[in-house]
Amino acid sequence: MSDGVPAAGQATAYNNGVGEFWVQFPGSMRCTGTYAVRDPNPTIVVPVTCGSRIRGEAVITRQADLMSGTAIVGLNNGKRGQFVFGNLTFEQAFGQGRVRTH
Repeated sequence: MSDGVPAAGQATAYNNGVGEFWVQFPGSMRCTGTYAVRDPNPTIVVPVTCGSRIRGEAVITRQADLMSGTAIVGLNNGKRGQFVFGNLTFEQAFGQGRVRTH
């Protein structure tokens, strides 16, 4: 997140076409959301709820396998975040364009 706090989470896709996810921030809030598993678009926008007052959106971009991808999140409390899921590392997803220095 924009404050440097790491998070962990899980996504589960069900046969009925609904997917659920959660993201937990250590010692802090838990955010949840649902999405349409069968949506054919590689990028989807999903509402996110964190407790009773914090809301936002996640722009989720899935890889061709639909099992890996990235999420960019914006919340109404001003926090922003970037996440990866599946077989991607953060550096693979968001590290492009960085110039290596020695």
